[in-house]
Amino acid sequence: MRMRRAYITLAALLAAVIFLSVGCAPTYVFSTTPPDGPPTDEELEWEIIHALPTYHWAFWNDDRGVELTDLRIVYWLNGWMQQWDADAVAGGGTRPIPPRVLVRWTTPDHVWHSQVVAIEHVPDPKNFAGYIWLKYSSGRWVAVPSTWAEFRDRQMHGKSGPP
Repeated sequence: MRMRRAYITLAALLAAVIFLSVGCAPTYVFSTTPPDGPPTDEELEWEIIHALPTYHWAFWNDDRGVELTDLRIVYWLNGWMQQWDADAVAGGGTRPIPPRVLVRWTTPDHVWHSQVVAIEHVPDPKNFAGYIWLKYSSGRWVAVPSTWAEFRDRQMHGKSGPP
């Protein structure tokens, strides 16, 4: 009985070796560094984050003299309350894109402020991929959508923030 198991195990091992040696197994190609050098960490991060059709929330303060802290957005979607803190905004937004959000923040005097912001002018909202910037300017918040391509183009020209 023990000898029979050994032959079965040996036969299975031999079959696996033959299977792998004739090229039926997956082939992995390992190459050297591409001609233009290895991708940078930023390029890899860009490719990973932007490979899926998703959007991200982002904040931008255009009033340089005003310090805003404890930034967050709150909205109801599909019967659930969603809340994003400015520190956690790197995550993708939920679908569908909400028609409006409540932006909450504090000023240096520790006073809470809030404003409802309409999320408008989003191109193809069901498939939008990019940033929805919540831009603070002249004491008011506005939503400014920006596709990944628009954002990347601005970065390439040394510009940051919303268009």
